[in-house]
Amino acid sequence: MFTYADPEACPVCRSQIPYAAVHCSECDTGLSSTAAANLWRTLTHADGLVAELLGLAANSTEARTAVRSATAAPAADPVAAPFTAPFTGPGSGPGSGPVTTEPNSAREHFTFAPFPTSGASPAARTPRHTPGLTSASVPKVLLGLGAGCLLVAAIVFLAVAWAAFGQTGRTVSLLALTAAAGGAAYWMTRQGLRAGAESLATVTFGLLVLDMFGADSADWFGALTAGDFALLLGIVVGVVGLVAAHVVRHGASLHRLISAEVFGAAGVLVASARIPLVDTGPVYAIAAAVLVLVGLTLGARRFDLQVSAGILLAGAACWWLALVSVAVVDLGTSFSAVWGGMDCLPMLIAAAIMLIPLCLKVPRPAQVLGVAISVTVVSFVLTLPVVDESHTAVVLVSLAVVAAGAGTGALPLAWRSIVVVPVIVAAGHLFAAALDLVAHATNALFDFTTWTDAPLDRVPAAAMEWQLPLLLPPTLLGTLVGGLLVARMLVDLDPPPVALPILLVAGSTLALLPASYGAPLTLAIVVLLLVLAAQIALIVRPVSDLTRGTALTLAVATACTTLGAALASDILTAAVTGLFAATAFVMSSSRLEPTRLSGESLFAPLLAGCAWTLLHLGSVDVDLRVPVILVLIGIWAILRPAWWTELAVLLTGLVTASFALTASGAMDQTWLAVDLTTGGALVTISALVNPQRRVLGWFGLALLTLAQWVRMAEIGITTPEAYTLPLATVLLVVGVAKMLTSRTSSARALTSALVLALAPSLLIALVEPLSLRAVLVGAGCAAAVALGASLRWSAPLVAGAVAGSILVLREATYAEVLPQWVTLGLIGVLLTVVGATWERRVNELRTATGFVRRLR
Repeated sequence: MFTYADPEACPVCRSQIPYAAVHCSECDTGLSSTAAANLWRTLTHADGLVAELLGLAANSTEARTAVRSATAAPAADPVAAPFTAPFTGPGSGPGSGPVTTEPNSAREHFTFAPFPTSGASPAARTPRHTPGLTSASVPKVLLGLGAGCLLVAAIVFLAVAWAAFGQTGRTVSLLALTAAAGGAAYWMTRQGLRAGAESLATVTFGLLVLDMFGADSADWFGALTAGDFALLLGIVVGVVGLVAAHVVRHGASLHRLISAEVFGAAGVLVASARIPLVDTGPVYAIAAAVLVLVGLTLGARRFDLQVSAGILLAGAACWWLALVSVAVVDLGTSFSAVWGGMDCLPMLIAAAIMLIPLCLKVPRPAQVLGVAISVTVVSFVLTLPVVDESHTAVVLVSLAVVAAGAGTGALPLAWRSIVVVPVIVAAGHLFAAALDLVAHATNALFDFTTWTDAPLDRVPAAAMEWQLPLLLPPTLLGTLVGGLLVARMLVDLDPPPVALPILLVAGSTLALLPASYGAPLTLAIVVLLLVLAAQIALIVRPVSDLTRGTALTLAVATACTTLGAALASDILTAAVTGLFAATAFVMSSSRLEPTRLSGESLFAPLLAGCAWTLLHLGSVDVDLRVPVILVLIGIWAILRPAWWTELAVLLTGLVTASFALTASGAMDQTWLAVDLTTGGALVTISALVNPQRRVLGWFGLALLTLAQWVRMAEIGITTPEAYTLPLATVLLVVGVAKMLTSRTSSARALTSALVLALAPSLLIALVEPLSLRAVLVGAGCAAAVALGASLRWSAPLVAGAVAGSILVLREATYAEVLPQWVTLGLIGVLLTVVGATWERRVNELRTATGFVRRLR
């Protein structure tokens, strides 16, 4: 029976503590106070009350047995009895015999129960985690590194030393390596070592793949084509993986080997790409592949191989998509081609496959989804011939289908998604037609080179019949109405609240009509501005949130379209950006918070665009424009100190400087240093002027430092360690001191120092992998991993593991110069042995701890 008075559980973090401990080593909570003694008596009394409640509710033999065992020895009154010292025997319930002592002596060494006192502060109730790694995560990292090193060593070994062996030596070495790795993996599954089993199983399957490639290169399989070898490789890997997963699932301690399931399913997918049915046509071969994978998915579910079943099902879905893709390519667009020549038969086969869930015991949503997809395919085949007609026919037929779909609300709600598919297809046709008309209008509106047209130049007219632009509003209206019908069939939706937004969206397309008919550029922009004014007027009126949100979205789209069209003329660009900047400035003074935030965020990029255009009209050099714009938007950030304003200023400055620096095709480092210095000075001024932005001083210091580095790089300094290692050493010393004097985590205290110490040198070592720098970087990574594993600090362990893995993979490409594969193999074996031993000791410790805690 569960007991509250547990002498081996910390009341704060619930971690295991030694018997008669005076404090918890995990959260450093004291366990020898007066509150501890009072709480122990209370919880012992609570155990007695629980036993009495169990006895009152005992109506079965098992409950009565539990009551008798729990109340075999009567507990003393916890209030009147003296304090209870730690037990001399196992167990902590009311039925165990405590040794009573005097109160003063009991307070010296007392053990808490697993709950804090009622008067404890919230901070005392919150567990404090010590910085570092858990004991279970270290072997996982070591085993992962070991498996990676072993695979790289095996690949390099085969690439370098393969020619030195005869055929017998090759066979023996391959089989021995694979058998050894597989046997070790199986032994670890029997011992319950999950991380070790998964890593060595991955190595085993990697070696198995290498075995197959080596055997094929030695002509053991005869003259096989690439497709036949892929089929054989997939069958071997798939069978071995699935069989191994089944054996572990039903005969090992782990009950599941994920790597075996993954490799088995992957092998089946590789083999399915070569199903020998190509004589009947690729479409039918793909259909057969889908059916085979569906059958194997059902078999995997039958044997409870859930990971393999998921991968196989995903492969079947991909093959089904390939079947539909190939069938669509072969499908004509006329009625005679689709139905006269039976080109639609592959599409009908794909639709029939999606009806398989109806014959299986699967959840109802899966059945509905399958039938819905099947009906979608059939609807596509039925409506495809209409696409070959004119735009007018497409719009009229689609509008008729949408109108007919309004009467489908009588079906049950669970199956309405099947009925609405024809409406979705019709709405898709309408949407495609609307997109086509919008594309013609926008292409005519944006068919220019920046700042080359005069304000009164005409927009190129769209090449289409005169009545087609007039179909844009009804086409978009039909699309939205079709979507509304689909939404009403799925959920309970009232049409009146969405009627005005639908009309607003359809009416906004009137702004594109002048561009479709070749109107002057100024007239097209004026019409866009009038539509934008109408949308803004609707935003400020008392309307519903849906209507206001729709109007706001349309206003943003219209504003972007207006600005994009104005780029054809520098005069119109200056006018539009100036108008928008003035509007944003007025919005920044609004009492409504959303309007004010939008104005403060948009003013900087609009001001920058207007200033850039005016400087262009004034023939100012491109490089000189950036400091001027940075000063203007920097003053705005200083006057309006807020994170959204500063973010907008930062992005605007980055875009402006990047465009100016790359305008000539090559970055000018001198002007880059000037721009960085200007930005750093402005950020520093903001930190000095605004007390609440003091933290920006560090950002300004970083910009000024980066400007100095850019200048040093320009004059030929190529050794980054001279600047990074001293700073990294200082940061490392400060971080270690911070960890020793507080409970700061290693990730927070040491990450910046480790990245600064390893990253620059690693980048150069990847370019020069056979240099002394590469050796030193590798030694540093190994030292970081060893230090992190021994001290249980996550930052050096992770940083050294990541940097070391990257360097190991780079060194593998130079195996023909030096025998690195020997070193890599030894490192992999060492890491694997250490990781497996570590994991085994952790499991043994957990088992022993659980056994002791279960003692009564």
